[in-house]
Formats: sequence, C-alpha cells, structure tokens
Amino acid sequence: MNSETEILQLDKTQSYPPTTGAETRSWKTAEKLDQHGTLWRVSPWDGHTQLPETIRLIDLRSPVVTSKAIRNHAWYGGFTIQTRHPVQRLITRYVVSRVSNADADFDIVVSEAPELVDAARRLASIHDAQLVLNKHNCYYDFLDQYLRDKHLPLPVRERAVNNLYEHEQQGISDADVIVFQSEDDRDRFDIPSATPVRVIPNGTNYEELQQEGNPDQLARDLGIPDDQQVCLFVGSFDYEPNHAAARFVIEELSPVFPEMAFLLVGRNPPRSTAPNVYAPGYVTDLIDALRLADIALCPLPRGSGTKLKMLDYFAAGLPVVTTSVGTQGLPIRDGEHALVRDEPTAMKGAIRELARDEGWRKRLAQGGHSLGEQFAWSRLLRGYDELLTDLSTNNNE
Repeated sequence: MNSETEILQLDKTQSYPPTTGAETRSWKTAEKLDQHGTLWRVSPWDGHTQLPETIRLIDLRSPVVTSKAIRNHAWYGGFTIQTRHPVQRLITRYVVSRVSNADADFDIVVSEAPELVDAARRLASIHDAQLVLNKHNCYYDFLDQYLRDKHLPLPVRERAVNNLYEHEQQGISDADVIVFQSEDDRDRFDIPSATPVRVIPNGTNYEELQQEGNPDQLARDLGIPDDQQVCLFVGSFDYEPNHAAARFVIEELSPVFPEMAFLLVGRNPPRSTAPNVYAPGYVTDLIDALRLADIALCPLPRGSGTKLKMLDYFAAGLPVVTTSVGTQGLPIRDGEHALVRDEPTAMKGAIRELARDEGWRKRLAQGGHSLGEQFAWSRLLRGYDELLTDLSTNNNE
C-alpha cells in the first residue's frame, strides 16, 4: 500500500494515549494503518493532546458522541424500540456531516465501534471505499448479560438483544473485510462466504513488560507496607463490569484477607474506606504495579471479548486468579495458566492457596508467562499487513 492511500478510522473514544484495553487495541490498529497510507482519525479529542504528526484528525467533540448518557444508555436503550433507532440515526448523521468537510477521497473506511458502523457504511458508499469492520466484542451478548441483572420484563430484554444482534449482523453482512478478536466471536455471526475474515487477537506490550520498573517507589507512594503481599486488579472502573469487580474486591475479598494489600489500578476507581485497599487511579507506568503485585486478579462477573489485563498479567509473569469471563477468547487452561474460579468462595480459596505457597505461585506464573509471549502486539499486528496489502491491490485494480 502506498502513501497515496487515504484511510479513515472511526472511533468513539480519543484512544490516545490509551488508558483502557479497548483504547489500546484501537490505537495499536491506528499505528498499523498509519504505516500503510495517510490516516485520518475520526474521534473525540480533548483539544490539547498532540497527535503524531503523520495522523490527521477529524474531531467528534460533541455530546452526540462523548456523552455517556447518549453513547451508552440512550444508544443501547434504543434497541428496545427498533434496530435503527433515533439515537443511532442521530450519531450517523453527525459523524457523516463532520467527515464531509475533509478534503480527501478515502480508499478504506475502518469502524472501531458498533455506534459508528452505520456512519462507516455510508461513508464507504459515498467514497466508493472498502469497509473494514473491527469487531471488538459481541455487544449483543454483553447487553444480554447486563440486562439480566436489571429485572426487565423478558420480552423487552429479548427485543433489545435481538435488535442489537441484527444491527451487528447487518454491519458484518455489509463489510468488505471483518477482523474479529477471537474465534469464539467469529462463530457467533453469519459470515458471507465471499467476505475475507481475519482473527487478530488482542495483545500485550510483551517486550516492555519484561522491564524491572520501580515497584518500591510505588509502594512508598501508596503507603503499602513492605511485608504485605499485594493482589492487583487492573481496569477502567467507569466500565460497569470492572466497577462491579472492584466492589467485589473491596467488599468481599479485602475483609477476608486483612493481612494482604489490594491494589486497584485504573481510572475512576470506586471509593473505599478499607485500610488494605489502595486505589491510585490511572498510573503512568503499569509495570510498577505489575512488579509490585504477588497475585493478579480478574474477578469480572460478566463481559465479553478478550481482556487485555489478562495478557498483561501473563506477560509480567504473575500468577492469576480469574473468573471464566477473564478467559474468554484465550486458550487458558485452569491450573496451568491461571486458576479459574467463578464462585466467590472458590476464588477466596484460590487466593489463599497462592498466598501460602510460593512454589505454586511460581509454577502458575511460568505457565501464564509462556502464554503471554504468544500474544505480543509486535507479532499479532502483522496480520494487518497482509489484510491492508490485499485491500491496496483491490483498490489499484
């Protein structure tokens, strides 16, 4: 693909610098797209963060995209009514109007979010461009899990889930290329026989996570005693499943293990008065927290898609205790790569086992570390090179 190729990437978050797993995936993709042409990022922007100079920006700084009430609650809620509901149409019109001012004739349009698929489809049609759909999750499955806890009438929940499934399926049917993050996600949809499909899993900055970091300084900054074992949970806590998991750590785990420190790393952590819970929020150097930890946790009660935190844990050589939600999209074997425990009592037992047995911690960490090496971003993102080269060939024919 040559430098003349114009690539449009639509994203619902700024993603740079990335602070969540989804943002990391989106930005890693952006870096790869930038290597294959002129990249235009269509996303919200804070107005002061400096993008790499080779990337052009079309700012979506509007409540239509940035408001969580619209982007999450109203957008998902609209599927209780119909597939292409009023909020979806509003987002599509706004995004298309913003892009229409760009002085470019796009060859490839890439969608990173289900809210933006209709806009990406329309823009691909306007520019006679090829549509690449990056499927980060099975969103209808996540919605189903979420609504089960809300005690909605069954017909309302089923209608919302089915309408969202139809929305996702329509995007897949219209795409020229689809990139899934796991085989499990791919198998949930009907793929047109002529549509190229790639499975490019989520990854980890494996090489960077082999560094030593400065865990002692982080411990001093937070006031964690030298003799305390540390359990680490990483996540963006404005994401509801991460928030629920953090509440579980605070309310269920920390009282049972008063001799241990529980470290919650990520933006917007929930408040806690527990003396052994430390919640510094987002940290610039994740490696410091990973090196400080003795045990890594992923107590997610629900969710979909591959969890980047799991790969970071493995790459850093940590023993991991997780629910089955944390294993989604990954070839994790219980007892070899991690301890998989869905019941609270069983999870507490697994933490107790690891805390008492250093040899067991080391063996489990070694198994996870070998798996983490297979998911280095530097290796996985090569899959985009072949994909983009094929698209370039099609554009030039």
